[in-house]
Amino acid sequence: MKLIRHIKQWSQEEVAHRLNISPSTYGSMERGETKLSLERLKELAKVFEMDLAQLLDSSEKNIFNFGSIEGDHCQNWCDHTQSEQFIELKHEVEKLRLLLQEREKEVTYLKRIIELSQNQNQKPS
Repeated sequence: MKLIRHIKQWSQEEVAHRLNISPSTYGSMERGETKLSLERLKELAKVFEMDLAQLLDSSEKNIFNFGSIEGDHCQNWCDHTQSEQFIELKHEVEKLRLLLQEREKEVTYLKRIIELSQNQNQKPS
């Protein structure tokens, strides 16, 4: 749930509001500390604008890992933070973030050079 929330750029408070629950209750759900009823899973799927089947899919395409079923409650939900594909993507994102940071430094440096050059050209001889 956390990854989907981040992709949608929503805060925990925003998701909690959409579910009509407290932020602490949602946080507990996101951390896997709360058993989720089938009704709650349907509500989550609706809020995240996906089918329940997509939410429950445990393939590598999705970010949820189904642990076990106890009665009508599902437990042990977590994101695929340990899957090889997820880790590779995470590293790729980090590399791209660092490259972007370096590009931003270069742009700032070049802007400063242009500014100094323009100031130099404006000085009376």
